[in-house]
Amino acid sequence: MNWEKLFAAIILQRGYDYYCEKAVELLDVNENEVHAEVIGSDEYEVTISFLNGQVAEMACSCPYAQGGKHCKHMAAVLFEWSEQSSDNESSASDQFATSINPMESQQSSTDYFEEIEELVEKADINYVRSFLKTILKEDDRWFLRFQNVLKMENDEVDLTYYSLIIEEIVAQFSGYDDFIDYNDASEFASELEDFLADDVTDLLNRGYYQEAFEIASQIFVLIGNVDIDDSDGEVGMLAEDIYQFWQRLLREANLEAKQMMFTWFVSNLDGTIVDYLEEYIERILFEAFDEPIFIQEKLIFAREKLAYINQKKNDWSREYHVGKWASHYLALLSKSDDQGSQQELARIYRTYWSNTDVRKFAIGQSLEKKDYQQALEILDESMQLDQEKRGTLAEYSRQKKAIYQLQGNQPAYLAQLWELLLKYTPGDLDVYHELKEQYSTAEWATEREKVFQQLPVSASAQVAKMYQEEGLKDRLLAYVVKYPGLDAVSCYEDELKAEYSSQLLAKYRKELEQAAAYTSNRKQYAMYVTILRRMKKLAGGSKVVDSIIETWRKDYKNRRAMMDELRKI
Repeated sequence: MNWEKLFAAIILQRGYDYYCEKAVELLDVNENEVHAEVIGSDEYEVTISFLNGQVAEMACSCPYAQGGKHCKHMAAVLFEWSEQSSDNESSASDQFATSINPMESQQSSTDYFEEIEELVEKADINYVRSFLKTILKEDDRWFLRFQNVLKMENDEVDLTYYSLIIEEIVAQFSGYDDFIDYNDASEFASELEDFLADDVTDLLNRGYYQEAFEIASQIFVLIGNVDIDDSDGEVGMLAEDIYQFWQRLLREANLEAKQMMFTWFVSNLDGTIVDYLEEYIERILFEAFDEPIFIQEKLIFAREKLAYINQKKNDWSREYHVGKWASHYLALLSKSDDQGSQQELARIYRTYWSNTDVRKFAIGQSLEKKDYQQALEILDESMQLDQEKRGTLAEYSRQKKAIYQLQGNQPAYLAQLWELLLKYTPGDLDVYHELKEQYSTAEWATEREKVFQQLPVSASAQVAKMYQEEGLKDRLLAYVVKYPGLDAVSCYEDELKAEYSSQLLAKYRKELEQAAAYTSNRKQYAMYVTILRRMKKLAGGSKVVDSIIETWRKDYKNRRAMMDELRKI
């Protein structure tokens, strides 16, 4: 399985680093799915699904993966899974290790480091000094690093050194227009990551918490402002690394250092940092800083933010920001049982009840308390208030379904399944499967007909999948013949070819002849040839293909590109 191509090179490298550090714990592995935990400065859950021997879907709880991107934690799990899979003669991790470090394929890292130790010990001190001078003259970064190490031996830290290295990394990869293009973006991110992991982490390890925070935060602000082709998500990846670095700092730092960090986070939620990076600051601000002094400061900050946003009545994003900050404020208030906090909680609910996120928070609180009746009442009211929000209605419907199931209310649970399948998520195959499980085989033969009849036309592609699963090949064929274009016939050819080869050939022929009536380019003609080759493999296909080719050679003889491609059959 060649899963490595799913990742950018730099992400693959970092996933391999996690794998080498034994940071992956496989929790559950079967032929269809891997569920694992990756442990770094935080713990992230990773789930990877397989279909027909290939990776079908991946999910991770880290911030970087929330936008659907493939993260280093996923790669780490796949390296570990590859290592433990008995059907791999040579694991992906072994192959990757060899590709990134050929030297290690010939000798162990222990032997390699021992050789370095031996070389340095044997070398003449004057030669070592001369060699060091040469290196430091040729490389400004090594000079600054060496200079700062000597200062740190005297308990001094010069942050100018770190700022100069950051500036040098930016200058190294920026073009004449101060833009970092796609070809350099990955290496740029790798340099900053190495700097963070080596130099800045060294500060943290030595106990220079405030200094380490200042430099890490400088990098964070930089990546939000640098002009870069971020097609492979390097900025988000770096932001996640810094977020994890911040988490470690907050676990180890004293209260004085934490106070400085808290002040920085609050002051940088003023709109000056790009919005998707602000989310990292918000997250750490409200998930960490659990000391009483910070809880009180966060309450004040969230209340002021909410009041400020509430005044911006003409701002198109007001509803979103009100919901976000009201939810932060409510979460803080809900942690306190004192009468004042509970009164304020009730006031915020009354004031902002029309906001979807506020009601979602109230639903979550009811579910936490297992007050299912209250949750259902809020859900019913919310479905009326949010009628125009299709995705939100589907979320409410799923929550109602789950509550009815927890309550053992089978009739209501079943009714909600039907409503979810037919109205809120038309044709959702997972819901379809869940509904099917509620009936006996004999009952389902009748009930599935109601599904097929009542689903809207917009769900026809999902209905075709249902036909396939139910073995209703005649209906599947009717869908394929009716569906315009070649997508459906190509998709279900293997399912239908044994019994319906002549109908498939007729569909292929009709679509190809319609397409060929219009002049196209060589790439399109090459695609026609590919389809003709597939048609020849069907029963009776050779005769049909020969007929099509004969017709095209006569009707389109002046299309040289088409004639060239047809000769390849």
